[in-house]
Amino acid sequence: MLPRKGYPLVILLFLAAVIGTGRVRLALDAIVEPFRNVGEEVVYLPRGDAMKIIACGFDTPLADALYIKGQIYFSNNVLRRSDQSGPLGALAAKGRDYTYELFDIVTDLNPRFIRAYQIGAFALASSQSLRSNLNSIALLEKGTAEYDSLEARSERVPIDPRWLFHLMQATTFEVGISSRLQREGDPAGAARAKQRAEEEFLLAAKSPNAPFFVVLAAVGYQDGLQGGDLVNTRLAMLSVWEELYREAARRRDEGMMEELEDRIGRDRKFVEDVVATRAIQDALSEAGREFLRRYGRPPAMPGDLVGSGIVREVPMTLPLDSENGLDRLVPLPDGSFRSRILGDMETRQYLDYLMRAVIHYQRSHGATSPPSLEALVEGGFVPELRPLPFATLGQKFVYDPKVGVPSAPLPENLFPDAE
Repeated sequence: MLPRKGYPLVILLFLAAVIGTGRVRLALDAIVEPFRNVGEEVVYLPRGDAMKIIACGFDTPLADALYIKGQIYFSNNVLRRSDQSGPLGALAAKGRDYTYELFDIVTDLNPRFIRAYQIGAFALASSQSLRSNLNSIALLEKGTAEYDSLEARSERVPIDPRWLFHLMQATTFEVGISSRLQREGDPAGAARAKQRAEEEFLLAAKSPNAPFFVVLAAVGYQDGLQGGDLVNTRLAMLSVWEELYREAARRRDEGMMEELEDRIGRDRKFVEDVVATRAIQDALSEAGREFLRRYGRPPAMPGDLVGSGIVREVPMTLPLDSENGLDRLVPLPDGSFRSRILGDMETRQYLDYLMRAVIHYQRSHGATSPPSLEALVEGGFVPELRPLPFATLGQKFVYDPKVGVPSAPLPENLFPDAE
């Protein structure tokens, strides 16, 4: 128990602490005040080194304040305007750049702020903007470099997030960058993005403390890229989304959970639709071959199987039907059937694989493209050239060594009965 003469000293210390805390709060408020209305106007922020001087030793509290501001700003000024055009759409585009600047400064102030790298990169990667996806990659590369330097200095950290940073880079290259470049008609760029995705998956799997699902995802993704089953790549991505969702649920991060729920739903539906389509193909192909044995000719359409009594009915709609186009079952000369949409997907998957092989060839031959696709087999870059889904109907590889991009357009007349 304190003597009576000690009470004034305790009171004075308590008052000093309160006053000191108030001054710290006022100092932080003064620092953050210029950024309070960034929703109305994008302002210039000094770089991290300058901010460290402004922070006057309060680097971590300022990083926390700007981190929260970045989340609020992105939600209010980017997400709500991301699907709009005109001035509001342009403002959203500027807002994405500003979001990157904010999180870049936050991680300058606190280079070990794992959540800032993660949330900032995820927010940027959720955009349809190629620039934002590249900024997401830049933020993750910055975080990876920080923890690489800690390892080089033999500094131990409680949590090593590099497996997560590499994993997020892999998904951004695959889902955001590669898909967009493919839509924009740049198959070579899309193939290079997939190459980076594969490399990042492997780095994630090799990182310290990487969960086992990362290893499985890396193997599945690599198998898909190497011309394997069409579903494997999507299953690999699905395992990633599901694990990230569990992590977001543990943190009660509703924004990330909502985004991941959408991606999980889309990938699950894709896998289910492909599996269901293949089951229909297999069943009708078996019936079609029986039709060929009976009548000496292949069925011209699925309805022929019903008329002959071989099957009771054929589906009126197909799993891969969508608002953008309806699927149709293409009759082949051997009596089997192939889904037009699924065949097109498998063709594009295989062309991605060949494009990556062309890039490997160019790297080992002084940027010179292979003279033919057969040269990829002769050089050991691919084991063989597989038959295309509609090869029996005239589908062929098209390749010009001057361009170095393989293609395989679908035959113009897949449905002679439609004439």
